[in-house]
Amino acid sequence: MATALNFINRSLNGRLGNVIYYERGGQVFVRRRPVGRRKRPTESQQLWRERFRACVMFYNAMDERTLRAIWKKRGTDNRCGLNAFVASSIRAFDRGMSVGDFGALHCSTGDLWLPAGLSAREESAGRWTLCWDTACRGAHDRETDRLMAALVLAGDPFCPRLLEGVTGTRADGRGEIRLPGSLTDDYHLYCFFASADGGNYSDDRHIRKNPDLCHI
Repeated sequence: MATALNFINRSLNGRLGNVIYYERGGQVFVRRRPVGRRKRPTESQQLWRERFRACVMFYNAMDERTLRAIWKKRGTDNRCGLNAFVASSIRAFDRGMSVGDFGALHCSTGDLWLPAGLSAREESAGRWTLCWDTACRGAHDRETDRLMAALVLAGDPFCPRLLEGVTGTRADGRGEIRLPGSLTDDYHLYCFFASADGGNYSDDRHIRKNPDLCHI
């Protein structure tokens, strides 16, 4: 930022950007403004910077028309979709651009409620059955709200995708998730509900691949 120079009594004193002008003994001198040395970031600062970079990478990997659109709906003029995602999931990431806690990661957010009593069972390889209570609903919930799920591979977490083989509405009290092909790698599912018109969503619940009954 420029600072006005002082020409009172025909002197020259002041600053323009990083250059300082001053007069001494009838002569004008010019020197650069001293710049303080930056302190090296602490271990904690480095960790949070890496976490933030990982958040940005994960967010950009989401499909703009599906998962990323959910977060954009949550954004406002002062809070974009990326900021909403960072606020919800930054603690999931670890050093080295990795996911350290898949349970702290989220693929959906919104005003809809997740049903009470939500549980999941892997019936066979790549086929899950989910059950929930149909009695309790929030102000924005409707019987036609659809079950949805996102898939995140443990070995390649920065390729999240919305699954197509998902059935079930809130009124059904039961739904099914079919994964494409047979997955041998460890994976994570993030289940949530969406309004029939796609205008609203719920927060999600994390399911890790497990052959036993999994209460979530």
